[in-house]
Amino acid sequence: MAEWAERELWSPSYPAPAGGSATGAGDAALAGFLASLLRGHSLAGALDRANATAWQNLRSLDALSGIENWARSEALAGDCASARNDLESPGPGWRFDSVSRHWLGPANRS
Repeated sequence: MAEWAERELWSPSYPAPAGGSATGAGDAALAGFLASLLRGHSLAGALDRANATAWQNLRSLDALSGIENWARSEALAGDCASARNDLESPGPGWRFDSVSRHWLGPANRS
């Protein structure tokens, strides 16, 4: 729980592929986030894997067939070269950490 205290993170998403649907993407993101936590990943790592799982979902018109497997989410989240959507600062005091590729909020302790 200490890792969650005073944290303020924003993880840019992956570009949506053409021809898919957002049906189930929020559920996929939540599933990726919870699966990451159950596997012992950090909060930031869980955000990356949530994005990766949601991105897989966007590749199909239904809610499940675009999601390959957990190994794909792990690989995409760990690929520092994979494209992310460019985001402007979420607000005053936010800074971008180019190593983790997360936005860190003004209230973030680390």
